[in-house]
Amino acid sequence: NEDSRCKSLYNVTTRTTDSMLTIAERYTVNEDDREKLVEAISDINSLPIDGPLPSGRAIQVPLLPASGLGQVAQNR
Repeated sequence: NEDSRCKSLYNVTTRTTDSMLTIAERYTVNEDDREKLVEAISDINSLPIDGPLPSGRAIQVPLLPASGLGQVAQNR
């Protein structure tokens, strides 16, 4: 399980237009890492991957090892 290797968590408050994918897109640069991060966000927050994210919900986004150099969550 990827999220068991995370060392840090970002606290994120969801916006009206957010989905797990749009949140993962903010914290990744490549598609493989994005998919891993979506799964980790789902696991850590006990949310279904395609489920809606209500606006204003506080969720945690893990900082995971990237498939390349660096970390998955990069907060661009």
